[in-house]
Amino acid sequence: MLLLSLLLSTLAIGATTAQSCNPPDVTWNSIDIFFSLQVQNASYPSIDLQHLTLTPNGGTDQHIYLTPTPSLATNTFQLQGSTLINSTSLHAVVSGQNDAGDGSRNIFFTERTQQLAALDARFGCSPVVDGEMQVEFVLVDGAGLCVRPASGNRWELRYKPVGVAAPLCVDVTLASDPPLPLITGRIHFICVFSYKGGQNRQLKGYWYIVFNISEVYRKSWSVAPRC
Repeated sequence: MLLLSLLLSTLAIGATTAQSCNPPDVTWNSIDIFFSLQVQNASYPSIDLQHLTLTPNGGTDQHIYLTPTPSLATNTFQLQGSTLINSTSLHAVVSGQNDAGDGSRNIFFTERTQQLAALDARFGCSPVVDGEMQVEFVLVDGAGLCVRPASGNRWELRYKPVGVAAPLCVDVTLASDPPLPLITGRIHFICVFSYKGGQNRQLKGYWYIVFNISEVYRKSWSVAPRC
């Protein structure tokens, strides 16, 4: 078993002093705490920073629309082995057919486990606060995520297959909210487990400890939590 521990004190210092963001090049497929999700595209203010909100769509199926402030009681998620699961254990899946209009596919939550929307998590840069990192979610197969106008003056989350232009669908970044981890001038220590063979990679948790810059150089290694 190979343990990969990422100590981000150096990156946090850089974010504090130079307002730069240098996310480590690492992905993982499980996060065992609940989080909400937002889409990001600053070129489209009507959708930027809107949250994924589930709405009943027949039986136990839940359709994904965007709202400014979702109910956290029913719209939080976990990542389990590249499967996005909501708080009632429904799975994110992709519709089996391309839409005739633009070639994109619907993403929704259901009890069924066929055609799961396989996602991995990675670090990215926050578009909101300069120098902060965030956790983003990308499709394992390289397809894109986008949102498209839907009935009722709403926007819905869609799957854009590789090589499909989907001109009616606006490309978005999918990120946790609040960010995991959240770097705001504090020094954060983050542990990431990676097992040999690339299986069962899991973000076990995150910690942040507030020090001034001079103290970090002296104390960071002795106080960093061990995974």
